[in-house]
Amino acid sequence: MNSSTQNSTNDLSNTSNGLTPFEFQSHPLRVIVGEHSEPWFIAKDVCAILGYVDSSKAIKDHCKEQGQNS
Repeated sequence: MNSSTQNSTNDLSNTSNGLTPFEFQSHPLRVIVGEHSEPWFIAKDVCAILGYVDSSKAIKDHCKEQGQNS
């Protein structure tokens, strides 16, 4: 195993902060597992993967607040 693969493996096992790091097409992608085992992706990471420059604006424009059904 090369050092970058070994480091990734070590990172995946370090979830003491509740985040599980992954890689998607060479981009870091962090996930939190919810109380019902559903994945919650970190929006800032998803914005970077999708190419949004201003993640705050993209989140505001495209995401509903939790609990809203509109």
